[in-house]
Amino acid sequence: MLDTIKGVERPALYTVMLIDTEKERPQIIRTPGGLAEWYKLIGCDLIDIQERYIDGIAYDFISDEEILLKSGGKISAVDTEGRPAFVGNIVICHCDNMGNETGLTSEDIERLTSHLVIIRTEQPIEEGRAKRWAAISGLSYEPPEE
Repeated sequence: MLDTIKGVERPALYTVMLIDTEKERPQIIRTPGGLAEWYKLIGCDLIDIQERYIDGIAYDFISDEEILLKSGGKISAVDTEGRPAFVGNIVICHCDNMGNETGLTSEDIERLTSHLVIIRTEQPIEEGRAKRWAAISGLSYEPPEE
């Protein structure tokens, strides 16, 4: 992934969704993007970028490449069958045809928000309530048929 590609104009900041498994709600943030920013937001040293579809729209999911080698990773996205698709923190954005990450529109944020689920642990902790975190549901792996 290149931070800049010659001849391509990028906005100074664009909107992405951060699913942080330590928070109960996703964060909508404005970011300059780029490798250093993804490392910081996700909390990792090596990222993986995968395209997934929600309601037929392609999104880039940027995640920790090595999360499964670490202990304590929490599910952050599930597919249409309810199976874990991503573990750990993820950044969700679009990607243009040049391979640059691009921002989400208000329609994207509404679509992603409609697919949020709250995951709860079985055992109550923290003042008698179960620990919760948000995850995205309903990912598909293939583009919709035309």
